[in-house]
Amino acid sequence: MPSTSIHLGVPAARLRSGLGVGLLTRLGLLGGFGLLGVVGLLGGFGLLAVCPSTSAAQEYELLDLGASGSANQPWSISRDGFVAGYSQLGANTQGFVWDGSALSYVGIPNGTSRSDMLGVNNLGEAVGKSGLTFENGEAILWHPGGPLESLGTLGGSRSAGLSINDSGQIVGWSKLEGDEESRAFLYEDGTMSALPVLGGTQAQAEWINASGQIVGTSTTDDDGLQQFGVLWEEGEIFRLPPVFPGENNLANFIHDNGDIAGSVRIPGDGGFVRRGAIWRDRGVLLTLGTLADGSGAEPFATSWASGVNASGEIVGMSVNAASTLVPFVYRNGVMTELTELMPEPWVASFVGSGAINDAGQIVVSAFRPGETSRAVILTPATSSTPPQTTASASELRVTTQGETILLSSQTPVRASLDLYDVAGRHIANLLRDAELLGEREVVWNGRSRTGAVAPTGLYFVRLHTPADERRARLVWVAGAGR
Repeated sequence: MPSTSIHLGVPAARLRSGLGVGLLTRLGLLGGFGLLGVVGLLGGFGLLAVCPSTSAAQEYELLDLGASGSANQPWSISRDGFVAGYSQLGANTQGFVWDGSALSYVGIPNGTSRSDMLGVNNLGEAVGKSGLTFENGEAILWHPGGPLESLGTLGGSRSAGLSINDSGQIVGWSKLEGDEESRAFLYEDGTMSALPVLGGTQAQAEWINASGQIVGTSTTDDDGLQQFGVLWEEGEIFRLPPVFPGENNLANFIHDNGDIAGSVRIPGDGGFVRRGAIWRDRGVLLTLGTLADGSGAEPFATSWASGVNASGEIVGMSVNAASTLVPFVYRNGVMTELTELMPEPWVASFVGSGAINDAGQIVVSAFRPGETSRAVILTPATSSTPPQTTASASELRVTTQGETILLSSQTPVRASLDLYDVAGRHIANLLRDAELLGEREVVWNGRSRTGAVAPTGLYFVRLHTPADERRARLVWVAGAGR
């Protein structure tokens, strides 16, 4: 088989700085394996810098989060638009959280030189790790406005928090005493507990959803250090299909509806190949191709899914026809290189686990040629062509009468309803992925998602479907007639 090179969509300067290596390590196996996991994904090919591709019509509006580091990496985005990531600030790296209107750095614990935030929930609580290097350190938790909290380990010297849900349950990985073995953990009520393994000595949890379902990887008794995609549910562990001896699937993300994003190893023309995949009900629902399909690079191409939303939109990474590893978005049966849908001259370089939410927003590391990497949010442009399965613009309505919100749709759609203050901060979710047909009334009780009474003032309601949205003003008077 002829040799080839796969180019990684990350600026060469960022790879030299170590931040690129860090994000690749997070993609691989943080439990002490470093780049081994990535080498397994890429088949051992070299890593070089990306060249911009020809741009198609813009379909996303871009917001630079304003992180001031020389290199910035967003990792995940919550349903309500909170973003977790990290920036290289001089000699140190510091984690950040974007709350929809402002970016907050979380600080660096004493005795360490970096903090990396990797997961965030809809309350703005974020988890990650802190240490002297990306590969070393302990799991940390950050509350908005509060100090960083160490979560400890399962007895070893290293751990990392990777995902947190709105109930405050946290998952990640930790070394056991002696650092020879690692385990996936669930942290709740102040206690870190090891999750079951398929066998062998290594495991890590990547994501936890609102129902407490967890996905990640585990070794078996028969395959050495090979990690296999698994689902933990109600205290049990289930290996995700298909099962080919020695060939590992990887699970990166699980949506609140139970859909799992990752990759499978399946037979190809020249041997086994890695392809992005979605699982549902513990079975493979969808296997993706690559951006190189039909080109000379196809035999060497790989892809994986990093996230999926309620509308079935998928983000991930794929090798393209130019043998470049780049971010993609998959919508309506079509995989498209993400850069082609962004404003020129921006180039997308990497998307992490949970990088897309139900509003279709995507967080991505991107750069303009000749400049350093930036953390950006992509929001579907209002001019984008909506999927045919949703209501048209003329069919969707939202109005208000006091605290009563009136909704209507002439065709059945899945809709969510959210409330924001004048500063753009998310106050409450009033409907989540609910079926809307005809007219419906929703009454806001005047409380935020934390249960606090909202102050008197002007608010904005946002009714949104996978393809469209409507907004209206709501004037709230606290205590009036209540």
